[in-house]
Amino acid sequence: MVWNKVEGRIQVYLEARTGVILGAELLGYQAEHLAHLLALAITHSMTAEQVLSMPVYHPSAEELLRDVLIDAREKRRVYTAETMIHANSVPAYS
Repeated sequence: MVWNKVEGRIQVYLEARTGVILGAELLGYQAEHLAHLLALAITHSMTAEQVLSMPVYHPSAEELLRDVLIDAREKRRVYTAETMIHANSVPAYS
């Protein structure tokens, strides 16, 4: 919840191998605050980790972005682990 608003959506897209932020979709009250930060990150080819290392004050809309990037980082970690498992498995032949 930001500015007493509870509706909205943030979707961030990362490059699976590197974690570089490729794009995002934002819908919500005053989402331009987050759009500016994401545009800066994309322009400078920043990773989710680099953005997460930046300070965030409380309360702010940027806290929402932090939560989304933490979630994206976890999904990327799981995807990478699963990809490595499949790459190292020997195909079964019948």
